[in-house]
Amino acid sequence: MSQSVPTKQDQPDADDHRLCDRCSVIFSDGSLDLKWTTDPYDGRRSKTDEFIHHSSLESFERALSAKCFICTTLGQQPEWEDISKTSWRFEQFNGALELEFVPHHRTEGPGEFNHYFDLVDVTASRETLNCAQSSLRESSTGNTGVLELAKHWLSLCTHDHATCANETHANWYPTRLLDVSGSVVRLVHSTELDPNAYATLSHCWGHKPFFVLTSGNYVRLQRGVPVDEFPRTFQDAFHVTRQLGLQYVWIDSYCIIQASPRSKQDWLVESARMKDVYANAFINISAAYANDPHDGLFRRRGGLEEQFCIDWRSAESDDEKYYHVVPRHYNTGEKHMEFFDTHNIFKRGWIFQERLMCNRMLHFGEQQIYWECSENGHLLASEEFPEGEGVLSNQESLYPWALDLANIEAGGFEESWLQLWGSLVNHYSNLELTYAQNDKLVALGGVAQRMADILQDDYVAGMFGKTLVAQLPWQKAQQRTKRAEEWRAPSWSWASMDGGVLASRPFGYGVVDVATVAEINLELADTSNPFGALRPGSITLHCRALDVVVGVDRGGGEETFNLTTGDVEINWEPDGEDEIVSLPSTPVLVLTQMKCCYVNPAHILQTRSLTLAEILSLRGDIAAGKYEHSTWYGHFWGLVLQRITADRYTRLGAVRNHWHFGFQLLDLWHEAEEQHVRIY
Repeated sequence: MSQSVPTKQDQPDADDHRLCDRCSVIFSDGSLDLKWTTDPYDGRRSKTDEFIHHSSLESFERALSAKCFICTTLGQQPEWEDISKTSWRFEQFNGALELEFVPHHRTEGPGEFNHYFDLVDVTASRETLNCAQSSLRESSTGNTGVLELAKHWLSLCTHDHATCANETHANWYPTRLLDVSGSVVRLVHSTELDPNAYATLSHCWGHKPFFVLTSGNYVRLQRGVPVDEFPRTFQDAFHVTRQLGLQYVWIDSYCIIQASPRSKQDWLVESARMKDVYANAFINISAAYANDPHDGLFRRRGGLEEQFCIDWRSAESDDEKYYHVVPRHYNTGEKHMEFFDTHNIFKRGWIFQERLMCNRMLHFGEQQIYWECSENGHLLASEEFPEGEGVLSNQESLYPWALDLANIEAGGFEESWLQLWGSLVNHYSNLELTYAQNDKLVALGGVAQRMADILQDDYVAGMFGKTLVAQLPWQKAQQRTKRAEEWRAPSWSWASMDGGVLASRPFGYGVVDVATVAEINLELADTSNPFGALRPGSITLHCRALDVVVGVDRGGGEETFNLTTGDVEINWEPDGEDEIVSLPSTPVLVLTQMKCCYVNPAHILQTRSLTLAEILSLRGDIAAGKYEHSTWYGHFWGLVLQRITADRYTRLGAVRNHWHFGFQLLDLWHEAEEQHVRIY
């Protein structure tokens, strides 16, 4: 039940010109000295009593007219349109301080949706907050106040962030760089340079033509080209580079030869070095909102709300601190998720690798600038939230992986790194590539090389050799995903698909390989780059193959696909429905892995995974009547293949994580002859 507002004599004065009288009382000295009650169902949460905020709708409306920061925020919520009074209380959850407001309606009592503000102690970040206040007042993201905030973030990152990689390889440079220090922009060769830091630029190429580096203009760019001859985005990038105190910037359009007789060979050499280009850059600048180089980095804007911060001695025993009062619906997780989901650059495949390999990144967005670095795993800050907040690792579209992958230390369990690789593949496969035929593997090559170094393993067409069998049963993630029209990877590789895929990750205790890789026969398009494009090749599995009949169930308005072998029916996911319309021969099912568990009927906690020898032994015991069938269950993974010739197959789809009681499938598999199956 709501109580009267606690009486406190000392009231805040830092920002209370933006608070009404009723809200000012909340931040009185010693407010947190109130009585706290621990939640009986969740010991991590505690709360104070509930106190009256506004006792009438009229009082609330007066606060809205006075533009009280808190009341104005509350008044924007649909649940707060027709209230009779409001109340508030403090809450703590895992040590984080929250301020909760409750709407009371004339007829229905307390509202269904309360509203929260996070109270973040930013005493140590006061300078950053003040810098951001000046930034938010600017009418363009290219104005001085905004770039001063960018310089402030860069200074903090290089001097105060313990987990950021502040040292690049001082003697490593890209083959070419642009010198932007003078009145013209010059293309320089790395052999001409004294040790100095450089920036890189991530941008969308778009479809509008613009001038690039060619054999024909190479000498002219070396002599120097006036800044205003470059597209707007590049002009802005030159300005930002200079403002950050740097002389050199790397831009792919001008540091790799394009569209001329020398371009193919130059591209093969330079694309293989892309990982090092971004890994050794001092900072990566991102044209996050620009569709093409003509759009520019900077945006006009207006109406951005300044942060609300307040000096507050929250408990009488504490010193005064500086708090950022953050409306929950504006919290960083949601706003930053929106940033990644809506800005053009994050839809592009090449940008994926550039983000992961660089040390730190400065994004120029539609309304504000953003900062990313590796502090505490992954820090994302913006003008509205300049102190930043760690990104939740379960939000996959946020790229929940630390930047600076090039320098991250290897260690831990191999399975964890393979799970990470699976997440990377899942995300990357959804992104757009203008020249997917050539770039599908190349654009991920730097990340793949780093992962291969960590795993100490060979890279095999988008997967890794030691655990290749486990990675083969990937599946398509979307109905629109289909096999590429032109060959670019073997059918057993996810890189052969256009559109999103779900990587196969059946690793862990009890998962048994029931097929082995007998031979890998792959040819590289460029022998100097083992992480790049491929020529046609194959793998050979030592396995058992079961003939299957493909069926389609069109019940319920959706098509589902099944396989029948003997008396067993199994659901599966074809790589392309058009590939199974008219099959020239009987497909086969090749099981690649299985996991079988024994369940002790007397004690479920004694369930354990079995080795393959134990599985077959258990099968014999059950046949002899020693156990009931219900004492075991199994998971199976495998490939569905189309026989092209006697010893030549291509992939049609996959069976993954199929739950199956009984031993029918196991019996059929065990009775089949071992053989070698070559898949192209």
